[in-house]
Amino acid sequence: EMAKLLLAHMDHPHPRVRYTALHALGQMANDQAPHFQDAWHKTVMPVLLQKMDDPIDRVASMAMSAFVSFGEELENALMIQYASGFMNKLVGRLQTSKHRMVQEESITSIAVI
Repeated sequence: EMAKLLLAHMDHPHPRVRYTALHALGQMANDQAPHFQDAWHKTVMPVLLQKMDDPIDRVASMAMSAFVSFGEELENALMIQYASGFMNKLVGRLQTSKHRMVQEESITSIAVI
């Protein structure tokens, strides 16, 4: 399955591979909503949270973008389970990052929660 393939590349050593895997995951979240969210939230949400701390800012911002795509169609009852961890991470990134894309995606991601 495509989701398994993408998730297998989230820790790839090359940042372009991680970036592209996150981009494709966000696209799947848009194209297959809400079934993808219902079936994969337990696996995908922790990965997105982890990738928001990627050492490459562009990859971290793509993790936030994928979160926006995934989270927009996630049921509120499920989002509540993850809200605290994501809010802490996103506010921290917003306060500490100087990278414009990270700042913008942090704000957009907070709005999804």
